[in-house]
Amino acid sequence: LAPPANAGGSPLASSSLPAWAQLRSHEDLPRFISKLCEKVGHFLLGKKSSFVIEDMMRIIWPLAQVSEIKEMKKWCREFAKTLDRRRVRTPPVLPAADLEGLQSVFSYIDADGDETISLDELIAKGLMYEDSMFFDANGDGVLDLGEFCELLCPIGYRATEKSRVGTNGKGQRVVFDSKLECWRLADGDDGDSRED
Repeated sequence: LAPPANAGGSPLASSSLPAWAQLRSHEDLPRFISKLCEKVGHFLLGKKSSFVIEDMMRIIWPLAQVSEIKEMKKWCREFAKTLDRRRVRTPPVLPAADLEGLQSVFSYIDADGDETISLDELIAKGLMYEDSMFFDANGDGVLDLGEFCELLCPIGYRATEKSRVGTNGKGQRVVFDSKLECWRLADGDDGDSRED
């Protein structure tokens, strides 16, 4: 990593920069980073023991006016509300006896014993609709035991502890969002997701 260079090609050592910010060699970079963190910390905290989002916004956008900071805070609140509306309670795991029942049905339908069931066969027999194809997680055109149990899991449950799909008490499909680290309504499921 090379330090920034000025027009002459030499490292930044402009007299307009404070001494701590002048980079003359690669060895100056750790000193610069340490001092920069100290300055940012002092700006954020000063004599306070904590900081708020407005302080961070002032660092990121130093020329932002008060009205612009207020608008950005409003956007943050709206974004948080949007996420909160989609967040739902974790569906409980299907009781073991019910899961064993689904596994027995799978074994019965899997006549050839290859531990997979063709989606086309299930659709042809009227056991599932084409719009349920999203349960074929790997897209191979067949359901394995886990996918089958998730497909037929009763409303209000998820098939197993490891399942990342389920339904809430209203029958809406819910998924575990690894980015948000919570359960949320699946895309396309509208309506009030709250279960009070």
